Amino acid sequence: MATFSRDHHRHFWTTLALLASLFLLLTAVAWFLAGAFGVVLTSLLALVTLFFAPRVPLAVTMRAAGALPLTPDQAPVLFATVRELAAKAGLARVPHLFLIPRPERNAFAAGRDPEFALAVTEGLLRSLDRRRLRAVIAHEISHIAHRDTETMATALVLNRLTAVTAGFGQFLFVLSLPLWLFADMVVPLPLIAALVLIPMLGDVLVSALSRTREFDADLGAARLSGDPLALAEALRLLAQDARPFWLRLLFPYQRRRRSSWLDTHPMVEERIARLTAYARAMHQGTQPETAPVANRAMSQVYLARPRWAEYGVFQR
Repeated sequence: MATFSRDHHRHFWTTLALLASLFLLLTAVAWFLAGAFGVVLTSLLALVTLFFAPRVPLAVTMRAAGALPLTPDQAPVLFATVRELAAKAGLARVPHLFLIPRPERNAFAAGRDPEFALAVTEGLLRSLDRRRLRAVIAHEISHIAHRDTETMATALVLNRLTAVTAGFGQFLFVLSLPLWLFADMVVPLPLIAALVLIPMLGDVLVSALSRTREFDADLGAARLSGDPLALAEALRLLAQDARPFWLRLLFPYQRRRRSSWLDTHPMVEERIARLTAYARAMHQGTQPETAPVANRAMSQVYLARPRWAEYGVFQR
């Protein structure tokens, strides 16, 4: 559809512009410190880091998140849903599935080509019905299909190199400060301001890139699931106050958070508005026929409940 194609192209060019801006920030700091030689040196360092940096094994990432591997007999419907959406997204491999035994309502994708993983929390499975969970899974599959993990890794490498280079420049300036003062030389205030502000601007650009990729993952989820309203409803539900009952009883009013340039995710209201517009563009007034039947607890439908062994490791 024209709306989907227009937004996807806008997200693509925004992503490209933000990545280019991050690289320009790195070269700007290098130019301030060492001229053309600094630009060449930092550019080579960035290329070497991006292409030859060791990759953290997927198992290590999942272990650090407290995630436990799932098998098809433990979550047959969840596996079937992931296989279906992965095939629709054109993935060469179906992502590995993991369960995080925590009450928080969250899901995330991790890994790099060709091995990816998708983790869901127990709280998410208990909170969403099949239709809404399918839309959330489609969002994560979209992240994988668009290689957002690699995109964000590239942005973080460029931003960290910029911060390290700027920090080195600040260190050199502090060492040479007595020379500037006692030699009666003019302190280069623009250079100092650049060394301080450029890393901060890099953080803003990385956050903006993350928000752009979230919007594009929402768009991809709308396409994959054919049900943008399901993801909108899931986001609205997940944005509700999830504090314990006693805390909500003592402090019934939760302070409304405002948007920030350093937010990694867009405001839920804006995401819901876009998804609602996608639903209108698809002439979607009701639940599509391709969506699973709703109104059943996910803990009953997806997860064949395991026995919890000692130390929280589950077994059949």
